[in-house]
Amino acid sequence: GGIGADNINDALETSCFGIDLNSGLEIAPPSATDGASAGPAAAPRKDSAILRTIFNTIRDYTQPQG
Repeated sequence: GGIGADNINDALETSCFGIDLNSGLEIAPPSATDGASAGPAAAPRKDSAILRTIFNTIRDYTQPQG
């Protein structure tokens, strides 16, 4: 985990088979002071803008020749 928009190119350069994006896409969950109840609704959410940026980077990535 921990792969996000700031380090996706480094991950792609390793020629890995897959990339764990889970925690690298998360935005902070609602806090208890926001009136959110515990449970699935309080789990960290994924940031759609980060997801879009990462998928665009993956789509546009060109493997270095050498």
